[in-house]
Amino acid sequence: LLPEHVETLPFAHPAGILQQKTLDHVRTHITSKQEIFAADGEEDLIALEAVLALPLGSIVVFGNPFQQEGVGVLTVDESLKNKVKDVITLRAF
Repeated sequence: LLPEHVETLPFAHPAGILQQKTLDHVRTHITSKQEIFAADGEEDLIALEAVLALPLGSIVVFGNPFQQEGVGVLTVDESLKNKVKDVITLRAF
C-alpha cells in the first residue's frame, strides 16, 4: 500500500534495451516529489537513466536482474553517475 503523496507512473518498456521514448518519459517525470515508475516489462535498465537524471542523494530502487527475486537499491552520488555514464557510452568496456 502506497502513501497518498506517492504517484505511480505506468508505462510499457521491453526487456534488454533502452528506448529513447522511455528515457524521455523518465526525464520528463522526475520531479522533487516522490514518484514510482511502474514498467510493464523490465525496469532494471531504466535505473541507469534515473541515476543520471536525479539529484545527488536520491534513492533508486529497481528489480535486481541478478536474482530471481528482490530489489537493488542505489544512492545517487557523483561516483555512481560517472560509472553509469561510462556504461551508457560504452567506455566501461
